[in-house]
Amino acid sequence: GGKGNLLIIAADFGEYKNLAPMMDAKIKSFQKTLKRTGGVTLAALEKVKIHPPSLARVGEFMLPDQLTRILEKHTRLDAIVSFVGLSPLANEEIRRLKDNPAKLVVASGYNAAYKRLLQSGVLHLAIIPRTENPPENAPKPRTLRDWFDRDYEIVTPNTAASLP
Repeated sequence: GGKGNLLIIAADFGEYKNLAPMMDAKIKSFQKTLKRTGGVTLAALEKVKIHPPSLARVGEFMLPDQLTRILEKHTRLDAIVSFVGLSPLANEEIRRLKDNPAKLVVASGYNAAYKRLLQSGVLHLAIIPRTENPPENAPKPRTLRDWFDRDYEIVTPNTAASLP
């Protein structure tokens, strides 16, 4: 609704500081856009430790229970935007997320569990790398939005069935 308290989740790379600039640029750009739109208050920025085993996948992913611990600290949220992928969630975590009124958005690498989380209403939106390559005869991107659409897809509960 364009108003409310928002929590951002970002990666803390610890000793792997060479990975931080890209994450920092995403967060800075997102915060700048939030200020321009107005109405949304940044309640907090939480950084979650990323451990090397999760870096072996495409993108950065939370460890189990990190999201649950964050939600226990922040109880008055309208939305959560995570630039860190969700780890596979236990049934208890899924139940807690369903009971939480905050909308959960993930902008991260793809996790096959996202399909189920979107379809069950736990995850409200996922911005992920395209799961299929664009057709060879696709027109060359000309705008920033064209480049975005070529490489990423926005998945909602209504479009989640198309995920692998």
